Amino acid sequence: MRVTKETVGELITRLYSSEINFRIETLWNGGYTWALTGYSSDEKEKDLPRIWIDDAIQGTGRWIDVIGEIEEELNTIHFQKRDWFERGSREEVEEAISELCAAACRVYPDSEFAKWYLAS
Repeated sequence: MRVTKETVGELITRLYSSEINFRIETLWNGGYTWALTGYSSDEKEKDLPRIWIDDAIQGTGRWIDVIGEIEEELNTIHFQKRDWFERGSREEVEEAISELCAAACRVYPDSEFAKWYLAS
């Protein structure tokens, strides 16, 4: 599938609807960094995605409602282990989304997203 600026929203929505976790970040003049997020080892870490860690740092405390026993470990393991399967950076948003979609198809080949994307 050819990714265009016009299809970026649809692709993000389809990834989300398929329950595929990802991040897209940008810094002015630095392009777009994407990450297909998740953990491949420790079962406990699978329940604490970085967005909840970011909420804890911000002071909202959302993470304590999800997994209270992680509080004392927050400053150790979760800032030392990666929370992504694949990631990359590209200057153009459509290139970044294209790479994110390809990574989602590699990591989750049986997902509804991969089936739709590869057939398009």
